[in-house]
Amino acid sequence: MKRESRLDTTRNHYTMDVVKNKDGVDCLVASSSYKAELMTPELECVTGPLNLPVWRYLKFEHFSTLLKNQKIYLPRASELDDKLEGSFGATDDPLTDRHSQLDEKDKETLRKSWYKLRQGMMQNLFYVSCWHMSEHESEMHWTRYGNRHEEAVAIRSTIGKLCTLRPKCITIDETEFIPQLWAGEVNYIDHSIKGAIPKNALTLFYKANHFRGDGEFRVVVNLWSMGFSPHDRPGLPKGLEIDLAPKAMFDLIIPGPNNPGLKEKIESVLDETGFDIPVQTSTLEQSPSW
Repeated sequence: MKRESRLDTTRNHYTMDVVKNKDGVDCLVASSSYKAELMTPELECVTGPLNLPVWRYLKFEHFSTLLKNQKIYLPRASELDDKLEGSFGATDDPLTDRHSQLDEKDKETLRKSWYKLRQGMMQNLFYVSCWHMSEHESEMHWTRYGNRHEEAVAIRSTIGKLCTLRPKCITIDETEFIPQLWAGEVNYIDHSIKGAIPKNALTLFYKANHFRGDGEFRVVVNLWSMGFSPHDRPGLPKGLEIDLAPKAMFDLIIPGPNNPGLKEKIESVLDETGFDIPVQTSTLEQSPSW
């Protein structure tokens, strides 16, 4: 049974501390206890076993950067290929009894404005890391990445390890943003069906049925600041980086199939960074046993 990850950007009532800014003026900021509450990962969508393998397919240069910097990159949802990312579809109706006097044209205009605002929030304040859940490599994912990038690499982790990721607070234009982390499996739905996404659910865990073959597991991070953060706030990064320990996070690395010399390049990066992670030839290159 799928559990729902709820979109609750306030959790409980927040508490605040008084601190002085760089000009010596007293300012209200979220208290350390409230930060800790917000930064406690939301794992309600994690339904599979924690030891289930998850795979990330990426370009070799991105793999090399990941090992050298010991950080994983999460693009903003607006940077992903699927423009329906975070879509609310035919779900919530923002209109209430107090809007009953409006004519149908005004009601529709209000609905569209509300959906656009919420979509903008999901697209620009949330960051996503996408993984493929499977016991084995995926030919489909190799094709997807290998056709574009000759030097593709697959790294294997587990659901449980991804749930240990912990982003840090960031400051933009003197405003502190507190990261909230969610993790879980993606649900595949028909966006045209009203109620396909439960009310107030975190919609980044819902994708169209034609993506069902992805078998996707996600880590999602929201940047929250005290009060309302406009969805079009300038200065927000296009991506976030989360610190990680590659040796503890990854248990296997596989070079893209039929790419001579790539294994040696991977092993060279491992030698340079000092990480002892097994490198294995792709099963797509194995010969059959008769």
